[in-house]
Amino acid sequence: MIEAVLNLKIRNNWIADVSKEHPVRIRILDCIPFAKEGGRALLEIYNVDDLNKFTTEIKKIPSVCGINIASLTHSGKNRVLAAVSTSKCVACEALTHSGCFLNSAISSNGELQWKVISVENNSIQKLIKKLEEYHCKVDIIKISNVGNETVLTSKQEENLRVALEKGYFDVPKKISIRELAKILKISISTLSEILRKGEYKILSQYFNGQK
Repeated sequence: MIEAVLNLKIRNNWIADVSKEHPVRIRILDCIPFAKEGGRALLEIYNVDDLNKFTTEIKKIPSVCGINIASLTHSGKNRVLAAVSTSKCVACEALTHSGCFLNSAISSNGELQWKVISVENNSIQKLIKKLEEYHCKVDIIKISNVGNETVLTSKQEENLRVALEKGYFDVPKKISIRELAKILKISISTLSEILRKGEYKILSQYFNGQK
């Protein structure tokens, strides 16, 4: 498998525009096609000062068809979970035509950074070509070969984040793996594998960076 990190500037992209106008950090947890050319994104948004104003501004965006927002607060940080449907989604179209999988995406200061996984060698090139056809500016930050042990889905990364927040990695642990699996609504064996893969990925990246 191949993993690529890309910096994107997508024209008329509401996520990038919102992050440019507001001092927020947006993490795309999932992105799927919706209707004919649209998309539906599950977003995690940090540092939202005025939720009502923020929601109202998003609803005014012409391409936004629907929005469902929940305000979550943890450790003093304002965090919003949002599901947004749009009538036009360049990202979803490009990903669908390329065969790549979106592993994670972050928006900040008007730019998007994607981390994508490709099974076929030419899928990354297909994705970049498709994005450029939509007049997107694409900068390749990194392309590398990865093994199965290093690949985590956005959902698995979210489970790792919850484990960290709940104190699973603290010494001593604040929560057992059984309690954590119950909160995440997954089996203990599945959670154990996710934690193992996460630890392997972090350690691999750390020690590779020391070379």
